[in-house]
Amino acid sequence: MRPSAVAPADHAPQPGSTHPRVPIYRGAWVTACHQREWNGVAASYLDIRSDAAFEAEIPTKFPCLFFTVEAVGGPVLLRPERQRMFLRPAGPLSVVPSGTSVLVRSTARHFRQLVLQFETANRSMRDDGIDLATAFQPRFMFANARLVRLCLLLADECISPDPMDRLFGDSLILSMLMALSRAATQDNHPAGGLAPWKMRRLECFVEAHLGDDLSLDNLAHQVGVSRSHLGRVFKQTIGQSPFEWVRSKRIERAKQLLSEGRLPVAEIAIATGFADQAHLTRAFGRLVGMPPGAWRRRLSGADIEGVLGAEVQNGEPVTIEVLRVVA
Repeated sequence: MRPSAVAPADHAPQPGSTHPRVPIYRGAWVTACHQREWNGVAASYLDIRSDAAFEAEIPTKFPCLFFTVEAVGGPVLLRPERQRMFLRPAGPLSVVPSGTSVLVRSTARHFRQLVLQFETANRSMRDDGIDLATAFQPRFMFANARLVRLCLLLADECISPDPMDRLFGDSLILSMLMALSRAATQDNHPAGGLAPWKMRRLECFVEAHLGDDLSLDNLAHQVGVSRSHLGRVFKQTIGQSPFEWVRSKRIERAKQLLSEGRLPVAEIAIATGFADQAHLTRAFGRLVGMPPGAWRRRLSGADIEGVLGAEVQNGEPVTIEVLRVVA
């Protein structure tokens, strides 16, 4: 089955359409949506734009997995409608049970999101011996390296002009359900990993000191552990080494400054903790797939095609090919 492009979210498919309903982001608009279905699971790959901060309430008929591929200009926050506060994001993944209204808030001017809708009544899922009640336990803004890799492969299939056969997609969905069930039983933080409050402290410290020459000593001191202990448990907690995590934070900040268009690349390099412009260019090119200057030019251009190239989310290389979106 080839992927299909549908209208923006404000023109979501009507009842009886072959397309699953596209989430409506009030205050933002969907410039492109590509969809595929495998074995009772509907995948929507959305490209979303906004001129200002927004907050949208999205009801869910089926259990859903939200995965933020990339956000430029600010984080994308999700929480259940009944919860009073948004938590600080620890990762790009959120599992939303059926019948739950989820609030989405963001200051991002552009973000891309994969939304998977699981029809739990699908008999084949139960026949595979997967505990769906465990797999779809509510979890918001968490990190899991295996789930991220599977989401990127599914996103690739959504937008590919020549997708793999159905067996490949069905295998990815089965792996996704198994990974969701396993992640739930591990309570998001395996034994021996960093406690959530320690990760939040590190988040605050690193974001406030991105322009400094950070060391493993700095990070370990913030949470009261030894360097060796931090090195052992950090990747177990979020799937990245401390170096990879800090580098991804610096690239995220560099993207934000590039999108604002005020500072030259050399100054952005210093502000985000790189030794010089050449250092930023090497790191940016390795993770994003193009130099920072080219990324800024494509982002500011009228054609959205450039910002849909290979990017990075939480240290995971994205294999998504560039799309041409016709307004």
